[in-house]
Amino acid sequence: MNQDYMGLTWTLSVELFASYWIFLLAFVVIHYRGRFWVYFLIFCFLYIPRLTDAYHYTNYGFQSMYTVPKTRLFDTAIRQHMPTFFWGVMFCDLEHDKNNRRLDALRELDWWWKVPINATLFILFIFFGSVDIEPLSAEKPDDVRTFDMAVTGNYVIGMPVCMVLAALSIFVLALISPWFQWILASGPFAFLGKISYTLYLIHTLIIEWAQVDTAKAFEDGGASKPMAALYSFLITLQCLSFCLGF
Repeated sequence: MNQDYMGLTWTLSVELFASYWIFLLAFVVIHYRGRFWVYFLIFCFLYIPRLTDAYHYTNYGFQSMYTVPKTRLFDTAIRQHMPTFFWGVMFCDLEHDKNNRRLDALRELDWWWKVPINATLFILFIFFGSVDIEPLSAEKPDDVRTFDMAVTGNYVIGMPVCMVLAALSIFVLALISPWFQWILASGPFAFLGKISYTLYLIHTLIIEWAQVDTAKAFEDGGASKPMAALYSFLITLQCLSFCLGF
């Protein structure tokens, strides 16, 4: 959680903490035939405080992790992201339950049902996954913020909830659509999957250092903004090619 050198490593601490709860949940629910009621109660425990906070009935502290002090960053990150890990356990249970593979009901639908369902899941992924972080959205002009405000209901649900909805949509689509599974297993996506976490860890070095500083240097030197942007783009490609070993 040290934000001075590499802020993006907050994910490692959250994943380490959450891994204990994942195994605990998995080892407990496997012994219960009605274990999906256990999932339901857990999600009620996790999401009801979020909803009451969103509508300002309570103040449990489910703020955006981008606006809290560093001393509370880990606590807020855990509050926001722990439910996603539990969703993963439940999806794994749905997929590997030998007695009742519930997702097969969606897979076996006729094509005239599958096409609109899959299209809806993909559209939900695009819509909710495109919502910007609230502090960054607030810096944009009002006419640019119309999409974020419309999807979130003036940020009543917040960007973290939008990310969960987008993730759930694409998870279900990946589980029930053979075509989407084929796309994800293709060469380009397989390659991106291998380097995705490395790119995540280094992307701020590129967008906050290479791009910003390079563009500013060229602008200070008298170059036009389009030319500065071009040089910034080229140096970004150079950084990426170096990191990827090209």
